[in-house]
Amino acid sequence: VNCSLGLDDWLASQRRPPDMTVLDLNLPGEGGLEVARRLRATYPAMGIVMLTGRKETADRISGYASGADVYLTKPVSGEELLAVLERQAREHRHTLCTGRTHGVHAEPTTFGLKIAVWVDEMRRNRDRLHQARAAVAVGAISGAVGTHSTAPPELEEFVCRKLGLGLEAVS
Repeated sequence: VNCSLGLDDWLASQRRPPDMTVLDLNLPGEGGLEVARRLRATYPAMGIVMLTGRKETADRISGYASGADVYLTKPVSGEELLAVLERQAREHRHTLCTGRTHGVHAEPTTFGLKIAVWVDEMRRNRDRLHQARAAVAVGAISGAVGTHSTAPPELEEFVCRKLGLGLEAVS
């Protein structure tokens, strides 16, 4: 949900509510706990994952009491978030729901299968990010026109190694 929109306005603009939400507690305006309470009361089957910087036990208890299925504290690794979603997929593997294609009702499916598809997509996105980083994480300190006339190659190698960067192929 875009935080500049009110929750009610955003939900009204949707054809149907989301199946799952990842919710921060520190929201502008209405707090995350109140949003979770309203979502849980209105959409009892919606999965609610709280992702927040609040780490105290009392905050975690308040999160679960407000309706969270899962409470994660920042910084959370992508792998932990994927593990939580995989657990949710297993938990809901027999939870029937209406399948959709292009926003139109389709064959029945399970909520667990929908989550499993999201997890698979998240893994592909993660892999693409890793591949992109490897392709762009290079450095060059070879002087004004790439001739090493003012910065020796050894300096470039030292700095790039310290920064965890590869060397530009041509300089």
